Amino acid sequence: MVRTAINKLISTYAIFVLLWFIHNRLFQDTWWGIVVLDKFAEYFLVASIPVFLLSLVSRHTFTVFLALLPVVITGYFYMPLLSPLSANAPGNVSGNISGDGSASVTSESSDRFRVMTYNIWNHNKDLQAVSDIIQSLDADVVALQEITEDQRSMVVSELSPIYPYFHISKPILGGTTALFSRHPLHNITELDFDIDRPAVIADMDWAGTRVTVVSAHLNPSFWAYYQQPWQRIPGNYHQYIKDQNQQADMIIDALKLRNESKAKFLACDCNSQETASTNKLLRS
Repeated sequence: MVRTAINKLISTYAIFVLLWFIHNRLFQDTWWGIVVLDKFAEYFLVASIPVFLLSLVSRHTFTVFLALLPVVITGYFYMPLLSPLSANAPGNVSGNISGDGSASVTSESSDRFRVMTYNIWNHNKDLQAVSDIIQSLDADVVALQEITEDQRSMVVSELSPIYPYFHISKPILGGTTALFSRHPLHNITELDFDIDRPAVIADMDWAGTRVTVVSAHLNPSFWAYYQQPWQRIPGNYHQYIKDQNQQADMIIDALKLRNESKAKFLACDCNSQETASTNKLLRS
């Protein structure tokens, strides 16, 4: 009786995950419920390992096979996060480039271009600690997110002696984006999405190589439900992912115009899970 109940539980879970995965790959973002499932998929995918171990107790071959499917699906999304980045693998993001513009993951060497991204949090009062962390990592360029007008002067006074070239985008509710660099910034653009925080895009020259860096902060789902009437939340959730994808498309289009750049870095608080369509779009 207990074993039968376990088999039903495992089968239900495995079929649910499989159907969700098929929809995620083929019909993503078609309605707000799937957007919510995609955003919180990590919470039901984390059960895949315990469910698989439980299936071994059943001693039923087909149940074990079904339980293995969610494990494989979980690995599909999250194993790349555990694997060392390949220098030239598409979809991988690296903070370093060598002098010829090729990507690299080596960060200890001084002949590597180093990019840091840091959401300093708009309610942060300990900006001295923020500065200490940034200086300790010794990056060539630092992308910051959530700089408020109250924080602005302190951030500039702390970082400008080391990063004399900087651009902070227009003030905005919740804090804005910025780039601080050791190298002169060229062709600076504020990409105004008319949705949420703008992005800062700038070129710089390093070791004879033109490099482009973007500091961005994509629209969070927080605004979809924060202080919102419950009846508006479903539509808001659907809109938030559309807004994120619009922001991602605009960033991609803007980077395509930077033809002289040998390497382009998106330094971002992207608010995007591995299972979300925005993440898929950016990795493409």
